[in-house]
Amino acid sequence: MSSSNLNSSEIASRPDIRNTAKALCQLA
Repeated sequence: MSSSNLNSSEIASRPDIRNTAKALCQLA
């Protein structure tokens, strides 16, 4: 299962995923 299968509501309901995405954005 890839991250592209997750919709915004699923990400918003999971702070761990949201924090990981935020960290990746900061590294980019």
